[in-house]
Amino acid sequence: MNRIHYILALLTVLSVTACIDPFTPDIPPSDNRLVVIQGTIVSDSICPIWVSETNTDIFSDASANDGKTRQAGTSDPRLWVEGSDGSRYDGVRTNATAPDGRYTFMVSVGHLNPDETYCVRLDFHSESYQSVPARPEPTPGIESINWSQEPSDSLVSISVTAEAPVSGECFMEWKCVEDWEILANHPVYRYYDPAVGTIVPFDVDVSQGWKHAERLDPLIAASSRYPQNRVTDLLLYTISGRDDRISVIYSTHVIQRALSREEYEYIETEQKQTSGMGGIFTPMPGRLPTNIRCTTSSRKALGFVGVSLNVAHRRLYIEGREVEYERDYPCDEDILLSESMAECLTFWEEGYQNYLWLGGGNGKWMPNMCLDVRARGASLVRPDFWAY
Repeated sequence: MNRIHYILALLTVLSVTACIDPFTPDIPPSDNRLVVIQGTIVSDSICPIWVSETNTDIFSDASANDGKTRQAGTSDPRLWVEGSDGSRYDGVRTNATAPDGRYTFMVSVGHLNPDETYCVRLDFHSESYQSVPARPEPTPGIESINWSQEPSDSLVSISVTAEAPVSGECFMEWKCVEDWEILANHPVYRYYDPAVGTIVPFDVDVSQGWKHAERLDPLIAASSRYPQNRVTDLLLYTISGRDDRISVIYSTHVIQRALSREEYEYIETEQKQTSGMGGIFTPMPGRLPTNIRCTTSSRKALGFVGVSLNVAHRRLYIEGREVEYERDYPCDEDILLSESMAECLTFWEEGYQNYLWLGGGNGKWMPNMCLDVRARGASLVRPDFWAY
């Protein structure tokens, strides 16, 4: 794997492990500018930390102030991670912002000492904020990731079993990064190009591609609720037997991270409040717990920053020949026959593409998504880690 691809893959994993989705809590009218800090400090990692503000009066366009969490104002914030051992890791603000306008800081964190405490500090709007200092939580390893398929409904279930914690109760979260290979129904080497009005050769292979998705909503569990204090056969998610994820080769990268009891309760409360309420920006009936404090005034702050000594990773592959898969769309039943060049253009405008050319405007056509994997959202670039 080259260096650029390695860095991109690392940032993807860390953003998945650290991200806590934003929300809009029930904010008293007097608190019209609340800073929100969210993220995770992880040992020996590049850690994304997000900073934003809730409903404020700093926008020139009042109509844009609709109660959602918005980008912080014009002041330039400074953020860093600080340890009780005197260590300091400065955050670098990136150009990228989240869809809701949050600032993103990347902090290159060194090795964390399990006997020391660490926190995020922020200077912003002439105020200083910090997360409650905490010792890094050690994450037990992943013993196994398993899958099964029920013949009755064809659902493929993905489950995880963690190793037992070293001592005491352990709170954990799981997030998953998915990649899967798909193939076109028919390999094609030429296609109809309306710009020239005839068939031309492909310069790339469009019959094979890879898709990517991230399951960012964390699944959480406490080891004390399982026999022998070990999370066993926890269902992560299911996949339909008609989903193209399992059509060829499917991969899930499971990321496991230990939480403090306070962070566990934060995520649990957030999930209970947002569940069934129409989205994460729906006004909440009450506040979430927070470990963010303003250290220079009585101003309140929101969010949570966890501290982890490590995260555990494991990847699972499922081959399509091992599962029962039913193609969602019957491409072989949707074939058109063209008999003129005028019909070729018409079919193309309707979303079809030629897969068998007989010349003189005569040919067979299928929906483009059946012939070109890019029409189904796939990339033609094989992932560097792909084992097949």
